[in-house]
Amino acid sequence: MVPPIPVDHRQEIVRLRDEGHSFRDIREILLKKGLKYSVIGIGNCYQKIVKNGSVEAQPKQKYSKEMLDSIKRELQNILESNSDLTGQQQIAELKKRLGVTVSMDAVGRYRRLLGWKVMPNGQVKEKTGNASTPGSRHHPVPKSLFTKCYVNVTHCHNLRNDLLPSDLNNLEIINVESISKAISDGYTSLLDTEVLKLETAGHLYGPSHVFTSSSFIKYGPEFKYQVWAGISFQGASSICIWDGNSRIRANFYCSTILEKFFLPFRAERYPFKRCILIQNNGPICRANETKEFMQANELECDIWMADQATIPVLTFFSIILSRNPMDTIWEEINLQIREEVKPNTLDELREAICTFWATKMTDSKCRSVLLKCPLFSPANDQPL
Repeated sequence: MVPPIPVDHRQEIVRLRDEGHSFRDIREILLKKGLKYSVIGIGNCYQKIVKNGSVEAQPKQKYSKEMLDSIKRELQNILESNSDLTGQQQIAELKKRLGVTVSMDAVGRYRRLLGWKVMPNGQVKEKTGNASTPGSRHHPVPKSLFTKCYVNVTHCHNLRNDLLPSDLNNLEIINVESISKAISDGYTSLLDTEVLKLETAGHLYGPSHVFTSSSFIKYGPEFKYQVWAGISFQGASSICIWDGNSRIRANFYCSTILEKFFLPFRAERYPFKRCILIQNNGPICRANETKEFMQANELECDIWMADQATIPVLTFFSIILSRNPMDTIWEEINLQIREEVKPNTLDELREAICTFWATKMTDSKCRSVLLKCPLFSPANDQPL
């Protein structure tokens, strides 16, 4: 750390500056007297003297712990409420609200303590997780910026049975109470065996679409829901949502998804027609318990494959082995949530998914989506 310039040397700098010498000339004059200072140091010293109106060093302003906590709280509110303020504007806003003057260094330090980080382009974002502690490692600066909500689809496999509520009757939305504390702080949901990740903004590792509309990008914890649903030429099924941090097993797939959602749909929409369930080739679908359930309930099942020659009547969500009609639906939900709804809470996100399914997934919508796939044809939608 460079020691401060003594008072008598400051007086000499002021005198030489008043005589019209440049900072470079002042450095040469002081160097001849055995005083070695840089041009930048002399310039900064003179500017501070002019600003303070005195050559005496100004004592640092100290605030109480309560005031420092208030400053941090107000700064957090400022960053969350307005994403376009510069550092100087944040200082001015703090002075307006609290009547205190905070330096740029202090603002930067408080932003880091609160979890916010300034990027090389001057934008500010908040890194994943809780507020940082001094000396903690920050996440690398992402190559892509996103709006306050973004959606990324990845695969999710299993669900633990002990996390499910006991009463699933008449429930299309399944809330897992045992982890309510964990999901109360998050902003993420998911669709079916694929996971719809919604963070308070962030970056993706891998291929992604870039959406930039905010200077301040805030990272939040990742929480999920899993969603199961299907479409057919006779319309869409009900949508089942459950916890995304749990693991799905064959007994849940059979007793909840197939028994409480698929079978009622088949009985209502296909009472006298052939109905084939299209599913993925995952371990849950190949489990002995699943096969026994399908045999007991006389379910016809098929697996979605890119080169499959069969033309099924009903398609349900499957692994992305090839482009299937449900991919179009999931992408449309992703797009609406990301660009139109922009939910800020987990409940808002869940409501957005349910609202989309209830209002957008009409019978004509389902038919139009299926007709775009060459493997599906209404000619097979005939009575047995």
